[in-house]
Amino acid sequence: MPKKPYKIREGKPITIEEAAIAYQTKITEIPIHNIMERDILMKKTVRNIEQLPTTHIQQVNDFVELILQKADDVLITEGLQRLSSSSHTFDFLYNEPELYSVTDLKVKYS
Repeated sequence: MPKKPYKIREGKPITIEEAAIAYQTKITEIPIHNIMERDILMKKTVRNIEQLPTTHIQQVNDFVELILQKADDVLITEGLQRLSSSSHTFDFLYNEPELYSVTDLKVKYS
């Protein structure tokens, strides 16, 4: 399925939470100034990285991969929480009959 192009909207900067929701729900609308700010920041970051020695570039790459992995883990965890909370798998426990009573006890502790 081809990706939809991002729709540009005027407004406040998009938050991390909004980005996560947009990613999960396939929302394709992003504020116009966010795209421009992101583009400027990306160019600045690339220029700075190009000036680093190779060992530092590897450290930057490792750090970026760590951040991406954490972001993926958060999205997966939140998705699983939503699925389990909307699931009716354990609904039978709400109507569980009383199988035992106090009279079934052989020894009573005080």
